[in-house]
Amino acid sequence: MKTSIQGAKATLAIDGWPILTKEPIIGICFMSGKKFLLANTVNTTGEHHTSVYSIERAKHYIAYVEKE
Repeated sequence: MKTSIQGAKATLAIDGWPILTKEPIIGICFMSGKKFLLANTVNTTGEHHTSVYSIERAKHYIAYVEKE
């Protein structure tokens, strides 16, 4: 997967939902053409689900994917 998206433009998508045990999680993925990379899922219990939090998570995972 790494070599297939290297150097490509991609779209970041972050979505959140409660799982069956009522714990809140977010999923972070990148899409490039028809390629889809799930970067991570994160349990956000105890976090304030604000725009600032979402932006910080987005910046973190953009940097992660660029590095990896």
